[in-house]
Amino acid sequence: MPDLLHQILIEAPREAVLRALTTQEGLQSWWTAAVVARPQVGHINIFGFEEGEVEFHFRVDELGEQGGRWTCVAAPKVPEEWVGTVIHFTIESAEEGVALRFGHLGWRRTDGAMTRCNAVWGELMHRLRDFAEGRSRGPYFADKPSDTAIFSGAYPIGNTDMSNLPVKHLGPAIGYYTRVLGFTLVSKTEKSAALRRGQAQIGLAENGQDPEQASCYFAVSDIEALHRELEGAGIEPSAIRVDEHEGKQYRVCFAREPYGVCFCFGKQI
Repeated sequence: MPDLLHQILIEAPREAVLRALTTQEGLQSWWTAAVVARPQVGHINIFGFEEGEVEFHFRVDELGEQGGRWTCVAAPKVPEEWVGTVIHFTIESAEEGVALRFGHLGWRRTDGAMTRCNAVWGELMHRLRDFAEGRSRGPYFADKPSDTAIFSGAYPIGNTDMSNLPVKHLGPAIGYYTRVLGFTLVSKTEKSAALRRGQAQIGLAENGQDPEQASCYFAVSDIEALHRELEGAGIEPSAIRVDEHEGKQYRVCFAREPYGVCFCFGKQI
């Protein structure tokens, strides 16, 4: 399989280059403004393009002081030819600063996006270098982020089981979560279903429990965009307010789905 390989010398500390490649702030400074990322193995970093019409989802497989390795995973807006490709980078000591070796590996074909991506990666390497050296030019894809909020996680409130959110009737509930809340159906059985939006994964189940006793929290990239999206979908979310949890402040809003489950949506300040 063909690989795209790049190398660039950067007159900056290793830590600065690693921050540029692994943190949300760093990646937003040279690649694209629409990023949800975390320097954590297993996390799926999401990169948005073309006003949210295209996304790249990269799972962090390896991460350390010497470099890292990501794998592009399938998702509704991810181009098929990117799925399975791997980003691998190493940071090596050089006479002045470091040498970054960067590869986008495992392309299955050469007649599609690969050659265009190679040219873009070349430009991105220079922007990454400038950011690490303190001369940031901003992201190459500088269009404003999509007005659609990215879901970066789903968490239970109280004793709620996120893999078995109770519903009275599975079919209509799946329709509501997919058409109104923007989730994608991942799998389905006679009495249960798994859904996903961004990195938020949930399960619905006809399990005899009371939906009104279930509550969950969704972490989102843009609470204002999410609030507008909910209003546009006919949901009446609460006003956005600031709440504190475990010493951290969040901008949050609340909504309830027709079957009774209560949602809290939020973004840490």
